[in-house]
Amino acid sequence: MTNATQEDSMKRTFLAASLLAVIASTSYGQSMVAKIPFDFQFGKTFMPAGRYEVNLAGSLTTLRSENGKVSATALSLPDERHSASTQPSLEFQRYGNDYFLSKIWTGNQQKDRALYKSQREKELARNARSSKQEEVALEAASKNSSNALQTKNLASQGSR
Repeated sequence: MTNATQEDSMKRTFLAASLLAVIASTSYGQSMVAKIPFDFQFGKTFMPAGRYEVNLAGSLTTLRSENGKVSATALSLPDERHSASTQPSLEFQRYGNDYFLSKIWTGNQQKDRALYKSQREKELARNARSSKQEEVALEAASKNSSNALQTKNLASQGSR
């Protein structure tokens, strides 16, 4: 084998190893499950009430219904809260009867994910300035947790 051929082979091996490292780091994420008792919007997708698996992998957030019939992926941003929560939770913005998934907290962290507002949510938020807007939080369970899933309304705030 010539030096040029050997060098090409080493470059390809290095490139393949680097690509695998990137794929492995982006596919690593956190998973949780939550029972959501109301219909809601996730990004541009309507999601019916039910039990969902939530997967976070970098800036991608994926929700998939327990029965696998509904699935959607959306981009998210880093977000912070004032104190760390020990319980995973999902936060929704409510405008009248419309719910929008807005934040995902994985538990034991102060930094988690916030979702971009859809065009519909922006419109409802503009119109809701004079009417009631609420923030609703639901507990979730870590997918790897042996704890039983408990879903309850953690917070409900009135007009803003």
